[in-house]
Amino acid sequence: MNKLATVIIAVLLVGIIAGVLIFTVGKANVVKANNSNTINYQTLGTIKIYNVSALTPFLSNYVNSSYVKLASDVVEYGILNFIKINTSKGVIGYFKAGPLSSLAFYQINSTLTSHGFKYAEYKTLLYDYNLTTAVGFDGNYFYLVHQNSSNENLTLTLLYYLYTSNKTFSPSSTNIIASGTFSKGNFTAYSKNSSIIIQGYFSASYNNLTKILRFFNFTTTNFTIEGKVVFKNSTVTVYSITTFYNNKSTYIMIGVKEINSNLVYSVGIISSQEISENEVLSLL
Repeated sequence: MNKLATVIIAVLLVGIIAGVLIFTVGKANVVKANNSNTINYQTLGTIKIYNVSALTPFLSNYVNSSYVKLASDVVEYGILNFIKINTSKGVIGYFKAGPLSSLAFYQINSTLTSHGFKYAEYKTLLYDYNLTTAVGFDGNYFYLVHQNSSNENLTLTLLYYLYTSNKTFSPSSTNIIASGTFSKGNFTAYSKNSSIIIQGYFSASYNNLTKILRFFNFTTTNFTIEGKVVFKNSTVTVYSITTFYNNKSTYIMIGVKEINSNLVYSVGIISSQEISENEVLSLL
């Protein structure tokens, strides 16, 4: 696969993975777009991506380090807001462009238009769009809009709003990868050595949550994934997941601690090296 294509896919996956959190509900906001339309929406949550390059030590265990380095040359940091507009839900956000951003957008444009997206321009904004999704670039930022209604005007109005909005997010941390705030919880992901650590509080029942954490094993010719409980008492559970693919292993250890009947604290460690349960217990 082309180096640049690999980077673009990795960057876009950040938004896709984050989308699983879209069903939490937060406060109401009013957005004024540049075409004088006013959009009333609810903010369901926010994810801030502080430092793409902080992923380098972990990803270098699986991908050539020169490929990984390209990620921060495409985007540096960004912010995603998960929203609800009437009965529609969606995500809008922007990412600071890196030195290779122009070449990256050329690849994105070629890919999207070959899959039915329309290409258009607005002032200095170049963008591709269909009914529900728009991806834009103005030389300084990438813009992303996705909403689940068939209202094309809404998609474009949100894109124009992002383009004209003040870009206030400018992180200074070097090891924090991302953080998220939602009505039902919050999390912070950061790098440590060559591992990724995720910590956060979530509104959930400890007993109901731990019922999900059961032994499983799935194996095919070249892929294996196994999960099992490695420690459990009345208030703490540690769950281990191991995957093996293409002669490389990934280890995930998740710790869950009951704070009260409707609140848990959780820690996750992702590494290319085996993780001991004590590493997780020490963070709980």
